[in-house]
Amino acid sequence: MFDTFPADEARKWTADHTPHVWLISACYLGFVLTAPGKIVMKHGLLPQWYYYNGLLQLCLLVAFVPHVTFSLTAGWRDSVCCNHSLYSGALSGTVMFLFVFSKLLDLAETVLIILEGRQPLLIHIFHHIITLLVTWHSYSHHHSLGRWFVFINLFSHVILYSYLSPKKFGIAPCWLFVAFTQVYQLVFCLIICFTAQNYNTAPNLCKKDAPDAFLRRKASHAHTSPQNGAFAILKTDSYSARCGKANHTRFTVFGSCKLFSYLKKLLRH
Repeated sequence: MFDTFPADEARKWTADHTPHVWLISACYLGFVLTAPGKIVMKHGLLPQWYYYNGLLQLCLLVAFVPHVTFSLTAGWRDSVCCNHSLYSGALSGTVMFLFVFSKLLDLAETVLIILEGRQPLLIHIFHHIITLLVTWHSYSHHHSLGRWFVFINLFSHVILYSYLSPKKFGIAPCWLFVAFTQVYQLVFCLIICFTAQNYNTAPNLCKKDAPDAFLRRKASHAHTSPQNGAFAILKTDSYSARCGKANHTRFTVFGSCKLFSYLKKLLRH
């Protein structure tokens, strides 16, 4: 059993298999753009899919919490600038590696939606493919920003899938809280990028990791890259597409939310 995760071997493996991911993405894109309405196989698997995929996200999140907590013991700057054992730790390294593969499951989710006879929005389709390609590419750089991106993404997905799944993971989030977490993860990621940029404006502030040049390049372009704005739109609309219809059929937007009802009562008093 590994005391540490074989990070270098995993990085090399993902880099070597990048062409395969592009091929899978191309096949996915061809299917989801041409199959809707032509290939229908009523399977009823989506509720179970949401449950087991959400359970996987929850397990990864729980396993990742100790590392994130440890990274904060040296301060916020270290948690942004330093890998520590992010990619080489037995638990954290496994989570980071499996997180990359979990993005392949998102492609399968869209396929299941189409086979169910539903028509996903184009932005939902491209959101999943962009996330996969960006995540797969970023893993080979082993930069420290991945720590917070992975953590907030896992957390928001646990909330989302707990909402969509017929079985809850000990929590029953309302629509308002789900919407908040989906939007907040975008804001949080921007905060991380701006933080990294700020730490790299002066010399020797954020130069403790080997892939620091990549970190500086990513952070310096975080506020100017048009892809970041487009990605935010894609994620927000993807959430709306998955949750909007369920919300109208199961309960009203705000009335069923206990948190919202509680806040409304406080305002009345």
